[in-house]
Amino acid sequence: MEQNTLKLRKRLFTAFHINIALVAVVIAIVISFNEGKTPYLNVGWHPDLFILGCNIDTKGKYICLILLLGLLEAVDVYINDTIYPYISNNVRNNNIKHIKEFTKNELRLLNNGSYVNDIDQVYFINYCIYLTN
Repeated sequence: MEQNTLKLRKRLFTAFHINIALVAVVIAIVISFNEGKTPYLNVGWHPDLFILGCNIDTKGKYICLILLLGLLEAVDVYINDTIYPYISNNVRNNNIKHIKEFTKNELRLLNNGSYVNDIDQVYFINYCIYLTN
Protein backbone atom coordinates (compact mmCIF):
# COMPACT_ATOMS: atom_id res chain seq x y z
CA MET A 1 0.00 0.00 0.00
CA GLU A 2 1.00 3.57 -0.48
CA GLN A 3 2.39 5.65 2.36
CA ASN A 4 -0.60 8.05 2.30
CA THR A 5 -3.05 5.16 2.48
CA LEU A 6 -1.25 3.70 5.48
CA LYS A 7 -1.28 7.07 7.25
CA LEU A 8 -4.99 7.48 6.54
CA ARG A 9 -5.77 3.97 7.81
CA LYS A 10 -3.76 4.63 10.97
CA ARG A 11 -5.58 7.92 11.60
CA LEU A 12 -8.99 6.33 11.01
CA PHE A 13 -8.32 3.42 13.34
CA THR A 14 -6.88 5.76 15.96
CA ALA A 15 -10.00 7.93 15.81
CA PHE A 16 -12.18 4.81 15.99
CA HIS A 17 -10.36 3.53 19.09
CA ILE A 18 -10.53 6.95 20.77
CA ASN A 19 -14.28 7.07 20.09
CA ILE A 20 -14.81 3.60 21.57
CA ALA A 21 -12.74 4.54 24.64
CA LEU A 22 -14.71 7.75 25.21
CA VAL A 23 -18.03 5.92 24.94
CA ALA A 24 -16.78 3.30 27.41
CA VAL A 25 -15.70 6.03 29.86
CA VAL A 26 -19.08 7.79 29.65
CA ILE A 27 -20.97 4.51 30.15
CA ALA A 28 -18.77 3.63 33.12
CA ILE A 29 -19.35 7.03 34.72
CA VAL A 30 -23.12 6.85 34.22
CA ILE A 31 -23.30 3.33 35.65
CA SER A 32 -21.07 4.17 38.62
CA PHE A 33 -23.12 7.26 39.56
CA ASN A 34 -26.46 5.46 39.26
CA GLU A 35 -27.97 4.75 42.65
CA GLY A 36 -31.14 3.15 41.32
CA LYS A 37 -33.34 6.09 42.31
CA THR A 38 -33.78 7.78 38.95
CA PRO A 39 -36.45 6.85 36.37
CA TYR A 40 -34.16 7.94 33.52
CA LEU A 41 -31.86 4.92 33.46
CA ASN A 42 -34.36 2.14 32.82
CA VAL A 43 -34.01 -0.56 30.19
CA GLY A 44 -37.05 -2.02 28.47
CA TRP A 45 -40.67 -1.27 29.23
CA HIS A 46 -41.41 0.74 32.33
CA PRO A 47 -44.37 2.70 33.74
CA ASP A 48 -42.36 5.93 33.40
CA LEU A 49 -41.63 5.44 29.66
CA PHE A 50 -43.81 7.79 27.61
CA ILE A 51 -43.21 8.20 23.88
CA LEU A 52 -45.39 10.62 21.93
CA GLY A 53 -47.98 10.48 24.70
CA CYS A 54 -48.13 6.68 24.75
CA ASN A 55 -47.19 4.80 27.88
CA ILE A 56 -44.83 1.93 26.99
CA ASP A 57 -45.42 -0.25 30.05
CA THR A 58 -45.96 -3.71 28.56
CA LYS A 59 -43.78 -6.11 26.65
CA GLY A 60 -46.03 -5.97 23.56
CA LYS A 61 -45.91 -2.19 23.32
CA TYR A 62 -42.14 -2.23 23.75
CA ILE A 63 -41.69 -4.84 21.01
CA CYS A 64 -43.92 -2.78 18.68
CA LEU A 65 -41.78 0.28 19.41
CA ILE A 66 -38.55 -1.60 18.68
CA LEU A 67 -40.00 -3.03 15.44
CA LEU A 68 -41.13 0.45 14.36
CA LEU A 69 -37.66 1.88 15.00
CA GLY A 70 -36.06 -1.04 13.16
CA LEU A 71 -38.36 -0.52 10.18
CA LEU A 72 -37.56 3.21 10.09
CA GLU A 73 -33.83 2.50 10.14
CA ALA A 74 -34.11 -0.23 7.47
CA VAL A 75 -35.99 2.12 5.14
CA ASP A 76 -33.45 4.84 5.85
CA VAL A 77 -30.54 2.53 4.98
CA TYR A 78 -32.28 1.41 1.77
CA ILE A 79 -32.95 4.98 0.67
CA ASN A 80 -29.46 6.23 1.52
CA ASP A 81 -27.71 3.29 -0.16
CA THR A 82 -29.76 2.87 -3.33
CA ILE A 83 -31.95 5.84 -4.15
CA TYR A 84 -30.31 8.93 -2.69
CA PRO A 85 -26.90 8.62 -4.45
CA TYR A 86 -28.61 8.38 -7.83
CA ILE A 87 -30.88 11.35 -7.20
CA SER A 88 -28.22 13.60 -5.67
CA ASN A 89 -25.68 12.75 -8.38
CA ASN A 90 -28.10 13.65 -11.16
CA VAL A 91 -29.16 16.89 -9.46
CA ARG A 92 -25.67 18.16 -8.64
CA ASN A 93 -23.78 16.92 -11.72
CA ASN A 94 -23.60 19.76 -14.20
CA ASN A 95 -21.96 17.59 -16.88
CA ILE A 96 -25.19 15.68 -17.52
CA LYS A 97 -27.10 17.62 -20.14
CA HIS A 98 -29.99 15.23 -20.75
CA ILE A 99 -31.51 13.16 -17.99
CA LYS A 100 -33.71 10.47 -19.46
CA GLU A 101 -35.28 8.86 -16.39
CA PHE A 102 -36.72 11.98 -14.73
CA THR A 103 -37.38 15.56 -15.57
CA LYS A 104 -35.20 18.12 -13.83
CA ASN A 105 -38.11 19.32 -11.69
CA GLU A 106 -38.92 15.75 -10.61
CA LEU A 107 -35.32 15.21 -9.54
CA ARG A 108 -35.35 18.44 -7.57
CA LEU A 109 -38.63 17.46 -5.93
CA LEU A 110 -37.29 14.00 -5.01
CA ASN A 111 -34.03 15.46 -3.71
CA ASN A 112 -35.75 18.09 -1.57
CA GLY A 113 -38.33 15.55 -0.40
CA SER A 114 -35.62 13.13 0.71
CA TYR A 115 -33.89 15.98 2.57
CA VAL A 116 -37.12 16.89 4.38
CA ASN A 117 -37.72 13.19 5.14
CA ASP A 118 -34.24 12.91 6.67
CA ILE A 119 -34.90 15.93 8.88
CA ASP A 120 -38.27 14.53 9.96
CA GLN A 121 -36.70 11.19 10.89
CA VAL A 122 -33.97 12.88 12.90
CA TYR A 123 -36.50 14.90 14.88
CA PHE A 124 -38.84 11.95 15.33
CA ILE A 125 -36.20 9.49 16.47
CA ASN A 126 -33.92 11.78 18.47
CA TYR A 127 -36.33 14.26 19.97
CA CYS A 128 -39.49 12.26 20.47
CA ILE A 129 -38.05 8.89 21.41
CA TYR A 130 -34.60 9.18 22.93
CA LEU A 131 -35.17 12.39 24.84
CA THR A 132 -38.47 11.26 26.36
CA ASN A 133 -36.95 8.18 28.04
